[in-house]
Amino acid sequence: MAHYPTILKMMAGNMDWTANLGDAFLNQPEDVARSIQRLRWQARNAGNLESTSQQSVILTGDYIEIIPAKPQYVYVPRYDPSVIYVQRWYPGRPPFITFGLGWQLGLVDHGF
Repeated sequence: MAHYPTILKMMAGNMDWTANLGDAFLNQPEDVARSIQRLRWQARNAGNLESTSQQSVILTGDYIEIIPAKPQYVYVPRYDPSVIYVQRWYPGRPPFITFGLGWQLGLVDHGF
């Protein structure tokens, strides 16, 4: 999590929300998983959840999985939730989802 200062700052600045999210995840994991899938389908149906050079979107039946396109890197998406689930993105317009720098995971082999 140290690689994601923006997320940590948001979570630290909204401790009630962070605690409620943690409680929901611990006490209602199936409900949280269903909500995640519902929101992913809503974004997909609006045309805003597609595979990119940063992520692969895999559809298996009713399940949408999002995995890093390059497993050694993590890209944190940024988007406006009030737009991503209802408006379709069109080529030539700024994308609704953008990605920051990729953070490399694991150890780097320097050949020593």
